[in-house]
Amino acid sequence: MNALPITEQPNPHSENMDLMSVREICELINTEDHLSAIAVRRVLPQLAEIAEEMIKRFGAGGRILYLGAGTSARLAVMDAAECPPTFGIDPDRIQVRIAGGEKTVFRAAESCEDDAASGRQAAVDFGTCEKDCVIGLTASGRTPFVIGGLEQASDMGAFTALIAASDQALEAADVVVRCITGPEVLTGSTRLKAGTAEKMMLNMLSTVVMTKTGRTYSNRMCYIQSGNNKLSARAVRTVMDVCSLSKEEAEKLLESAQRELAAALTMGLSGMTYAQASDALRRAGGSIRKALSGGM
Repeated sequence: MNALPITEQPNPHSENMDLMSVREICELINTEDHLSAIAVRRVLPQLAEIAEEMIKRFGAGGRILYLGAGTSARLAVMDAAECPPTFGIDPDRIQVRIAGGEKTVFRAAESCEDDAASGRQAAVDFGTCEKDCVIGLTASGRTPFVIGGLEQASDMGAFTALIAASDQALEAADVVVRCITGPEVLTGSTRLKAGTAEKMMLNMLSTVVMTKTGRTYSNRMCYIQSGNNKLSARAVRTVMDVCSLSKEEAEKLLESAQRELAAALTMGLSGMTYAQASDALRRAGGSIRKALSGGM
């Protein structure tokens, strides 16, 4: 085994990159970026295993905690921040702990990632329990803050997963994903291919989990938080398309559903009143399909 993780090894394709033209550098980075998607495809079995556990536990009222440092954690912050407005979930149900605290989202503090005790404390502060999923994110797969947090979370009964870009990642979780994207164009800069692959994986996991726990209908967002004109217009289009209504009819239905998109869709597809649709959705755990079929 090479003493250096693959993410720290020099990339022969980018040797003398500083002597290349701007167009050549752009083409090189784009070519290398294609390897991220290939690497993610190779670890789909492990990702599906993680998703199954997340679905089971999140569906039972559990929460998701991402633990990371640097780029890995910042990408997790983006995914976690976008889930509440996209899927209508409580922000407390998907959280991130980054080495060094929230300030390091905007200003790097690299030494903080070496503090395993802080990682363990993050899992404790989260109030981790057996219903929760704790996902560690680190390109090297060895970052002490992340490994410490995963060990503590495991001791507290949570399901744990480690997502890394190195074949030297530690066996520090229930499921370990080694998504090997190879040496970076800029040696060691894992915000590039490794970061791109991580974003793909996080997007995949959160979308699968929210879809299978009833936060979508078909391929539509059904819990859109209409906080601006764009989202309000999207909600109207969704009702129009799914329920085969005119814009005016969709607007009227949304108003009668108190601007709650899931309730409006349930009403439009079933003929239920708002009260009936709300009750059916409550009993179905928010799933429109289960509400329509009377399932629990």
